[in-house]
Amino acid sequence: MNEIDYNYKEYEKSLERILNLTEKDYWVQYVDINRNQVDVAKTYLWISAALLGAYTAVFTGYTNLVVNSNLCTIVLAALSFLLSIIAFGVCLYSIPARKGYMSIANPSWGEFSKKSYDLLTDKNKQIYIETLTLLIDRIDLSVCHNLKTNNSRAKLLRFTSWILVLSFLLAIACSISIISNTDFSDIKTKTMKENIMENENTTADTPSTPAPQVAPEKPNVTPPAGPIGSLPPNYTTHGLDPSKVTVRVTEGQDKK
Repeated sequence: MNEIDYNYKEYEKSLERILNLTEKDYWVQYVDINRNQVDVAKTYLWISAALLGAYTAVFTGYTNLVVNSNLCTIVLAALSFLLSIIAFGVCLYSIPARKGYMSIANPSWGEFSKKSYDLLTDKNKQIYIETLTLLIDRIDLSVCHNLKTNNSRAKLLRFTSWILVLSFLLAIACSISIISNTDFSDIKTKTMKENIMENENTTADTPSTPAPQVAPEKPNVTPPAGPIGSLPPNYTTHGLDPSKVTVRVTEGQDKK
């Protein structure tokens, strides 16, 4: 069969089409799926941190209820807390790409230009076809490697989601167990007694404040001087010694 019988033009078009699809697949695996998985891992990370905070707050507020419960309730509480910690650690582990992402050029894009030049030097008439074939093979190899990386991370994220759901279900079961085994009437009575004792202690420790004394009301006027005395006043003159002369004034009599 002669060389002219081969339809090289259609073969070139098919290679171009294949190269276009492989490029799209490469960027989907390298950019889109990678970015989406990182966002999901961050979401799971926040959920696990929120569960840890909620479990800690509930345990701090209701320590007596959890500790005084039966063994099954304590085990459920411990498992739910432990699973949330494991989910947090798996999220941190899954965010980086453990197997990495492979680039198309190895070691650089110069190898493709070098390959084309070698074909030109060898007087190869199918330089374009050879270059397209090399690009497709290299992209296909990179896509396969990147797909394994994304699948590995996807398994970790799926495992994390199961752990979070299981942790939440165990927490609900623990809460139901505590509620069913707790007599809230006794707790309410005990709480009231404690409040009464605290109030009594507070009242006993606090010194009594004396009642304020109300000042007697007084008229808003100036008080009089009052009576001076029963005897009449003594008068003296400047010409006599005041100690020797006394003038007594009486009605109907002259001054002496």
